[in-house]
Formats: sequence, structure tokens, C-alpha cells
Amino acid sequence: ADIRSSPFFKDCCVGACVGVTDIALVYPLAVIATRRENGMPLLAALKQGRFWAGGWTAGTLLIPYSMAVESISKVLQRSEYLDDSLGSKLAAAFGTASFVTFFGLQPIEKKLVMDQMLQGASQSSQRGHQRNPLLAPMTEIIQYTKANGIRALYSGCIPLLLRELCYISAITVVNPYLTRRVEDLRLSTARPGADNSGATSYLWGAVAAMSVGA
Repeated sequence: ADIRSSPFFKDCCVGACVGVTDIALVYPLAVIATRRENGMPLLAALKQGRFWAGGWTAGTLLIPYSMAVESISKVLQRSEYLDDSLGSKLAAAFGTASFVTFFGLQPIEKKLVMDQMLQGASQSSQRGHQRNPLLAPMTEIIQYTKANGIRALYSGCIPLLLRELCYISAITVVNPYLTRRVEDLRLSTARPGADNSGATSYLWGAVAAMSVGA
């Protein structure tokens, strides 16, 4: 069978598109928000430019993350053990959040904390030689686990799991529900025989987008 026709492949492609879209459209907003949080006026934050600075590094994490969230949540939702009920969808969200937290985000965030705490020592010890941006973090995580144990690596994982559960539940359960409700409301208020493809359709789309953003 052609792998391109499999639901899992399509889910991975959708997740990759979501990740690319986030980097292209949402990441610049996050850059501006970070500058504003550091006390920079809005005009100065805009004039500084470089809205995609660090976007490549973020993309190497965000795109696989989006692919994992989309594919794993859909695989769980299609499982024979789950149905289309709200409880089953929340169970799929919990399973997805657990997977991405324990097998991806927790080691990554632990590495970020290590980098922040040891930034000065790291800069002085690594001066004079190149550091592989992909292999070095993995090697350092393995070394940290060997030195401190698996329990130290996963310390503090419960707040991260709860954060991911809220986020994944929002994008896989709440957002589809809200957009479906808005569409049902649009169809129920549409006049029979009227052309609903004009400005009114865009207005309902904007309402759905605002509900998702909220």
C-alpha cells in the first residue's frame, strides 16, 4: 500500500504544515512579545526587525512537536478502545501529552535549564572549538542522566505534563468543538436560498478564529 495514502502519513503532513505555519506567522509575534516584555516600546520592537531570528532552531523543535501531537492524537482517537465522546477525546489528549512530555519535552526543557544555569561555565569551557548544535545537546542529556540518574532528569515533569495537557486538549478537543459549534450556528441562521459565500461567511470564519484564539 502507498504510504502517502495512510492516515498516519497525512496526519504527520498536517502537523508539519502546522509547525511551518507557526514559524512563519506566529513566531514573529512571539519575538515582538518577548521584546515588549523586556521593556522595549512597540515601534522600537518593530523597527529592530529580525522577526525570525532563532526561527531555525525553534523549527527543529516545533515542527516535530506539531507532527507528534497531530499524529499521536489522531491515532489514539481512531483506536478501537476510544469512541467519539468527549471523555475519549480527553483521554487521547492525555495520552498524547504524556508521550510528548516524557519522550521529548522534559529532556529538552531540562537541557535548556542546564544551559541557563551553566551558561558562563559553558561559554568559557567551549571557547576555541566548535559545538555540534544537534548532537551536542543529546550527548549532554545522556551524560547528565548517567551522572544524576533518570529521576533527576524527570524531576519537575508534572507541571510540564499539566501544561501540555491544557494545550493539547485545547487544540485537539476544545478548538474543533468551538469551530463546529460556530459552523452549526451559521447554518442554523442562514436564510434558505441565500448566498452564504460572501462577507457573512468571512464574518462567521472570523468568529470561529476568535473563539479558537480565546
